[in-house]
Amino acid sequence: MVVHFFIKVSNKVKKVEGDGSDGYLNLEEPNDFFKAFYQTVTLDESDVPGTEIAKNLSKWDSAQFLYHKHASEWYDKAPEKESIWESLLGKFTSPHFAELIEHEKERVDNLVWMQDASGLGLSKEVWNWWPIGHGVAFKSGCCITKDMLRKIWRRTSVTDDFLESVADEINEIAVMVKLDTKLRLDHFFAQIQQEVGENFRLEEDLTYQESALKEFSYYKLAEHTSEAATDAFPDRAGRALMTDAEKQAKYEVIANKIYGAHREGTEFALGNTEFGDGWKYRGRGLKQLTGKDNYQDITDWYNDLWPDEQMDFVATPEKLLEIKYAVRSGALFWLKKKMWDKADEGDAGIIVDKVTEIINLATDTKEDRRKHFNEIIKERIFNEAI
Repeated sequence: MVVHFFIKVSNKVKKVEGDGSDGYLNLEEPNDFFKAFYQTVTLDESDVPGTEIAKNLSKWDSAQFLYHKHASEWYDKAPEKESIWESLLGKFTSPHFAELIEHEKERVDNLVWMQDASGLGLSKEVWNWWPIGHGVAFKSGCCITKDMLRKIWRRTSVTDDFLESVADEINEIAVMVKLDTKLRLDHFFAQIQQEVGENFRLEEDLTYQESALKEFSYYKLAEHTSEAATDAFPDRAGRALMTDAEKQAKYEVIANKIYGAHREGTEFALGNTEFGDGWKYRGRGLKQLTGKDNYQDITDWYNDLWPDEQMDFVATPEKLLEIKYAVRSGALFWLKKKMWDKADEGDAGIIVDKVTEIINLATDTKEDRRKHFNEIIKERIFNEAI
């Protein structure tokens, strides 16, 4: 049997070759077609067992993107499909299965009709799709509104137009990035609230005072501790007296020290290898993506999911300050790091902590993120989003 499967990814369609596949998933040794199908749906390129593939095939968010072309079962009668029946017989050892196959042959022959309707000009190979899943596939998967987000970001500096744009982007890609349940949305936005702050900044705020700088590993080193006093920003009154050039100089110094190339080889390595990389690849987007390696990962993941765009966030990191890319970078991190899988475990505080640890294992903000999550739950912000 020749089978061609197409996966609808957002508004794109990807082809998965199924030549030589009989459509049978061997849980112990899945064939290349099922491996390719799994990788296309999940974007997970690891070698997984058949049981994991079967689990994903059974989910709505996989099946809804499935379009496939093969010879219709309503075209040929049993004698023309003998090889298929023999293949099925070889899969089972029950002595009663042969009788069941004979019954099934008779039943199918009574239903075959396509050759009798030759006037319609129907071909033997036809496209197939799942009607229920097809209907879901053309829906966003959720419907977040600016009013929902306004309950999280209440400051007037965060405009309605901005929140509406964020909501629109999430709605467009929600199913594909696994933001398609209330619980997942609760966890996702609790994390994003902490990352971007109450002003919904898409760029890291580097206005650190001395005490805050000393929490970073660079300034904790004895040989660098004294630099915190020099590098730090003064209090609000002092900052008001600084020129824009003076502020900019401090921003760059701080970023290059806390995220600089000197960190390479440590457990916190970010892939920054050149002087200035710390500033160039400072925190941006919903996730406050930091470090050259992370910018490269987002580039790879983005181009896999939206191949027609072919972005390069390493070369143009400032693109992550645009709402479209800011949202998608955060959503891709959520998807590829399988934060959704951890979120599905429930709404207990310890689960919120586990989601947080995927972002930053050493963070001291776990209590804040729990608070955000509990407030979102209490106010039932996303109860009507799905």
